Amino acid sequence: MRRLNDHDLDGYYALCANDFRYVGTAERIGHTAAREVDESIFAAVPDHWRRIDRMVVSGDVVAVWLTFGGTPTSTGRRFEAELCDIIEVRDGLIQSVTMYGDWPALFSNFVESS
Repeated sequence: MRRLNDHDLDGYYALCANDFRYVGTAERIGHTAAREVDESIFAAVPDHWRRIDRMVVSGDVVAVWLTFGGTPTSTGRRFEAELCDIIEVRDGLIQSVTMYGDWPALFSNFVESS
């Protein structure tokens, strides 16, 4: 989370396994596509940040309840959203991140209201 908050994608992906996956409600995307998603978030919300609200570690699995926020350039409206990431670690590297959140509400922050 610190590397993402520092906007250090190279450092973050250095912590990820080669077969790393983001897992959402409807899809699984691999290392290259996940990085492209992160790059698009960095571009769309240049001041993005994450705050860890709670964390539970159980063996190689970490549950992180967090608040994600920033100001999308498309709207100029600051937002905060509650998320939960389930992170699986293997051999010291992040294997997968399963993300839970109210995606329609989150993405509505990126669209100008009429």
